[in-house]
Amino acid sequence: MKKALAALGILVGLGAITFVAGPRAVSDVTLQPVDLPDDLEGYLAAEEAAVEGLRPGTERAVVWADGVNQQTPYSIVYIHGFGATRGETYPLADSLGQQIGANLHYARLSGHGQEGPDPMGEATITDWVNDVHEAYRIGQQIGERVILMGTSMGGALTTWFAAQPEAADLFAMVLISPAYGIRDTDSENSLRTVSKLPWARRIVRAVIGERWSSLTGDVNRDYYWSREYRSDALVSFIQAVDLATGTNHAQITAPTLMIYSPDDAVISPPNIERIYPALGASRKDSVQVLNSADQYDHVIAGDYMSPNTTDQVEAEILAFLTPLMADQ
Repeated sequence: MKKALAALGILVGLGAITFVAGPRAVSDVTLQPVDLPDDLEGYLAAEEAAVEGLRPGTERAVVWADGVNQQTPYSIVYIHGFGATRGETYPLADSLGQQIGANLHYARLSGHGQEGPDPMGEATITDWVNDVHEAYRIGQQIGERVILMGTSMGGALTTWFAAQPEAADLFAMVLISPAYGIRDTDSENSLRTVSKLPWARRIVRAVIGERWSSLTGDVNRDYYWSREYRSDALVSFIQAVDLATGTNHAQITAPTLMIYSPDDAVISPPNIERIYPALGASRKDSVQVLNSADQYDHVIAGDYMSPNTTDQVEAEILAFLTPLMADQ
């Protein structure tokens, strides 16, 4: 018996060591240098063509103002949210680009817009921050001054990036329903705790299930969003939230507009209201949208989720940007 118990103790000890020494979710957010060719469209087309299972209409793209392939005084760079693609708030960014004569770049976060549940689970926070960095550099190539627009998790990533030295020349930032936390704080805290453990991704898949599915039956919503993905993608999501909330917000000096609903059932409106006054920007504004058609009051613009408020959101953005551009 003593020998058996001793052996069991050794096995338990080895198991504990194996657990503690197990792999942790990648959290390195070092921004890598970006080297872009002159032929942006050819570069983007070749890169996206190599992505397995990428759905047409979700790929990275440049929309040239007036169809002319040349730099404009301003460019808009759109960063979509978790599980979404450039169709998320379409045609908001396109219409804004037309209104101010700005070239537009649609980014695509790694793992998004692809068929099957695995790609999102394989994407890391390192991938996503560098996707934003490259998108910003593309914005600088197609416009003299860059306006970054981020929705939900895209807003969280944009917020973090705006505080980095690489974004020193950022002209303005527009944040739509930025994900500075989850409305369900218990779920958020649990996910955050697990994300810091060894084997975090395996634990999440074991507890939540291998896949997360939220198919709606709506052709467009199921096409432009990843309605089925590997559940451990949530680990990278909570890391993006923590980057945004943990950054030094006083270092964000670019003019910033926050647009959100106080009734948002997905992300945390109180966290938006806490972070907004901490921003170091001397010119900033916060606007609430109260009549979104989105049942969760989260994606508050765009043909597929809230067409009734797209014009309102566009008008608020233009009202914020117009005086800034007039001062240049």
